[in-house]
Amino acid sequence: MLTVLLMIAIAVGSALITQIWVITYVENTMVKVKHVIWIPSVKFIDDGAITIYVQNIGKGSVELTTVYVNTTLVGEGDITMSGDGLIEEGETCTINVINQSITKNEKVRIKVVCIDGVSTDGVFEG
Repeated sequence: MLTVLLMIAIAVGSALITQIWVITYVENTMVKVKHVIWIPSVKFIDDGAITIYVQNIGKGSVELTTVYVNTTLVGEGDITMSGDGLIEEGETCTINVINQSITKNEKVRIKVVCIDGVSTDGVFEG
């Protein structure tokens, strides 16, 4: 009888420890997912320019810092961002990139990175 009670106590204790660990893990993970951005659309222009639309779908504001086109960092002189790259929650930023050699129907990988390391990327057809 005493052994059965001891086994029940161990099982209940283990369940409580597991539950506390899972709750802590989920809460810490959710905090890290606070900032989320995505690229809903990209427009390719014949003169080598690209217009990228980036939306903040997370919590709080985000600040965009860098853009990559086909894994190449776009230089500061070749890029302009609406609102200086600051996007409030639920808002969209327009990024204009110039001097890109994109051919028609070419698959182009575009990546946008925020100051805190949050990023989004996708492959779009030029």
